[in-house]
Amino acid sequence: MEIRPATVDDVDDIRRIVRSAWDHTYGFLSEREQEVAFEEWYGSDRLETQLNDDDAIFLVSAADSEPVGFAYATTDIDPERVGESEIRSIYVDPDEWRTGVGSDLLTAIEDRVSDRGFTQLSAPIFTENERGRAFFEANGFERIEERVVDLFTGGTYDAIVYYHQFSK
Repeated sequence: MEIRPATVDDVDDIRRIVRSAWDHTYGFLSEREQEVAFEEWYGSDRLETQLNDDDAIFLVSAADSEPVGFAYATTDIDPERVGESEIRSIYVDPDEWRTGVGSDLLTAIEDRVSDRGFTQLSAPIFTENERGRAFFEANGFERIEERVVDLFTGGTYDAIVYYHQFSK
């Protein structure tokens, strides 16, 4: 597996990976909520903006040049959270689950965040996303808070924020 910075050429593959992962993970969200959230969070224009954001770290894991997973983190969060960055997305094609792709992407994000001087990484996860919660817990993240997330259709869902501190 090769882990590399994502490019605009990866946008369609990133959308494919998200859609496939959501089909296996987000059954607790209605179809409408999934569709609206997908277009808001993973619309082509939004992804291209994120890819060009200096505060973003956007990586792709590729097998034989084809993306099978990606991770996106930002260092532009609440200024009161000194030294903290946030992982906004990490998804792997379900055919590649349990192969280490997700953990490798997470390590690569931590390395790049650390290179920018950050020592903490947080990750908000829907409470009902058992697979996501298990992934972060298995990778040394601790549960630090609960919050309610507003969705674009007017609904809300409970989320858990995970936290990991690492050394430079």
